[in-house]
Amino acid sequence: MVNKPDPAPAAATSEIPVAAIDHDNSALEDFVEENKTMLMLGIGAVLLAVIIYLLISFKSESGKSAAAAALTGAESIDELQAVIGEFPNSVVAGSAELLISEKLMEEDKAEESLTALQTFYDTRKGHPLYLKGVSDLGLKKHVAGDLDKAVSLLKEATVPGEAPGFIAQTALLRLGDALTAQAVAALASGDSNAEALFTEATQAFEDLEAKAAENSTYKRTAAQRIERLPHLSVKPMSPEDAAAASVPVPALTEPLVTEPVEALPVADDASPATEVAPEGN
Repeated sequence: MVNKPDPAPAAATSEIPVAAIDHDNSALEDFVEENKTMLMLGIGAVLLAVIIYLLISFKSESGKSAAAAALTGAESIDELQAVIGEFPNSVVAGSAELLISEKLMEEDKAEESLTALQTFYDTRKGHPLYLKGVSDLGLKKHVAGDLDKAVSLLKEATVPGEAPGFIAQTALLRLGDALTAQAVAALASGDSNAEALFTEATQAFEDLEAKAAENSTYKRTAAQRIERLPHLSVKPMSPEDAAAASVPVPALTEPLVTEPVEALPVADDASPATEVAPEGN
């Protein structure tokens, strides 16, 4: 009988249960342990800040809703002024000033309307309809005969990319009209700047024509203004001078009215009408 060798003894292991290892605390653990109280206070402060922010936001939104409701319900000038008094630094207050200016014009109080609009211009920069207010103020200055100020304001209202489409287009039309009035006045007085002013007016109408939608009132009106300008840029001769020179007096198919277009429809006019938007309407 052959004796079998004894099996080799199992290799001794030096493994130690993980639970038995005495771990040293990491730097992070030491920091957390030492600053546990401060960390808890910090977390609490962050949560408190979030809660305060949410409360302020809610209050702000609620305030906006209340202001909007107040403006919607205001019909008279006194009621609109009350809205301004209750929400003086809000967007709604600026909107109320624009409405007051319009209502004063409806009551034929041009000077008071101009004052209300000037207040809006001076104090409401940043309002969503600020450039509309600038354009409206420019129109009122034109009507009042202050053409230099009118042109300055209307140029401010037509800065590319600043105003919404319909506001920019209305401002361009008003600018072209104000420049035309300036040019005609310069031509009548023999001012050498007349030609440059007619060129500027033409450019304003061309810009409007380029921006306006096809078949819109804006586009048709701009085209008709451009067509009219060459006739206005010719200084009329007296009947005596015209007869002596055998040159007919230029026929103006449409007399110049210094009062510019008050307003045009915002939406495109789909009707086939080709009649020019009269100046002053």
